[in-house]
Amino acid sequence: LEPERLCKLSTGITWPGSWTDYMALFGDDEEAVAKIERHRQFADYFLLQIQVLRAMVENRSYNVIRWLQGDFSYTSLIALCANVDLPFQIRAACLDLIQALYVDRYPQAPNCGRPSLPELVWVDEEIAPIALSDHNCLPRFKVADGHPLRSDPDPIMSFPNDQKFFLVR
Repeated sequence: LEPERLCKLSTGITWPGSWTDYMALFGDDEEAVAKIERHRQFADYFLLQIQVLRAMVENRSYNVIRWLQGDFSYTSLIALCANVDLPFQIRAACLDLIQALYVDRYPQAPNCGRPSLPELVWVDEEIAPIALSDHNCLPRFKVADGHPLRSDPDPIMSFPNDQKFFLVR
């Protein structure tokens, strides 16, 4: 997974251009070659495992979702996505898992009320760019005090404050 970008960082050796050339650096050291092969296999396995977990929750299997939430917290998955030392494929798979596990978890219609079009739309022709450091740059929302989800012990579901997705910054 991305040896061109991560080889120097993880091993201290500059990537020679191909796996054959890289393995040739170790010559007859069978133990080192076997170790590298195990690491490659583990990286592929880890990526496929995250993709399988995403497929398991993709169809909203709530038993699986409840079980996976104990092992993969929202914060730890965000940390994996933000880790620049991980391959892009693993970071993307973690982001897909966040979407399936936390964002697209429930059908939202029962919690949002009756869908309707706005009666009046305001259009601002002069829209200034907004910096991500601005407090109002992302949508902000809270669950009303009387809503059933307000008392949920899971902070992802209860929306205890209006900055739920600010970790994405």
